[in-house]
Amino acid sequence: MDKDPALSAAFDVSKTTYRIEDVRQQSGSEHQLACAANLYTQPVPCRGADVDKAGLEAFSKMGLDITYTVEKLDKGGIYVTVRGL
Repeated sequence: MDKDPALSAAFDVSKTTYRIEDVRQQSGSEHQLACAANLYTQPVPCRGADVDKAGLEAFSKMGLDITYTVEKLDKGGIYVTVRGL
């Protein structure tokens, strides 16, 4: 959202929240998992922004289907790649 000038002018990106639901493992090995999930966004309008509140409410209930992989790093930690954004 912060890369789109129109969205960043209408919404306070720093206050926007995200939640992930319905996480599903699609495949996996000892070093990598492939998963899918639904990503929900709750944008917060900037003060004075002309935003359709009913449309905003409907948008926040629509999940975006994403896929992602989680990989173990040799030096410890993990690396996550997300697709579908």
